[in-house]
Amino acid sequence: MTPGLATALPRYAFIEVARVVAILVVLIAHSLDMTVMGGGQSPFTLFLSTAIRFAVPAFLLISGLLLGIRHRDPGYRFDAGAFWRSRARTLILPFFVWNLVYMVILVVLPGGSILNTRTLFNVATGYIHLYFVAVLLQCFVIYSLFATSFSPRAIKLADYMKDKGPVWDAIVKKHALRAPPLDKVALWAYGDYQFRPDWDVFSSMEKARVRGFAETLDSAEMFARQFENYRKVKIIP
Repeated sequence: MTPGLATALPRYAFIEVARVVAILVVLIAHSLDMTVMGGGQSPFTLFLSTAIRFAVPAFLLISGLLLGIRHRDPGYRFDAGAFWRSRARTLILPFFVWNLVYMVILVVLPGGSILNTRTLFNVATGYIHLYFVAVLLQCFVIYSLFATSFSPRAIKLADYMKDKGPVWDAIVKKHALRAPPLDKVALWAYGDYQFRPDWDVFSSMEKARVRGFAETLDSAEMFARQFENYRKVKIIP
């Protein structure tokens, strides 16, 4: 895993739904703004325009939630350089480019100068609806200052798998497996010993080789063969 960038996060349905809802609400809000500014306001449109202003804060909350999910990974380590290189490409550069485009269209083309305090302020902080990107960048700065103090959450495999029985039962039913219940299919506590022992472990096959046991196995091939055997007896799909 690359520190600070890490592998792609899994997609969560509730986050995708929240994003779609927030995008639609932003479109509705801007449409209502045009109605209000055009003189067509009514108590209902004013109320609705105010009530749906949660969309931009929702985007900020989603960004924070995804960063929090990243820190749940025990193997994740924050790398400020990698973090900001990623944001520079996907957020900072588009932010300033579009700000400049707006200023050229709204200020320079009508004959104004871009080199004045107000215009430069708009370029730096986001012209009108791009303000939330500047807010998000400030949140990222605060996050970067404290991210190294966040500790990954230690998870015991046995505890994590305790409530996953119904999920396993659904998999067994879907694929017509002959597998035992989840608490019997594997010794989950042994997984903790294998993946995260609390003490140093030094393993060596030197004594076995000295006594003539020189045969070796390719680990990847061995695992592939073992998984295939599990499939044949319908333990896994």
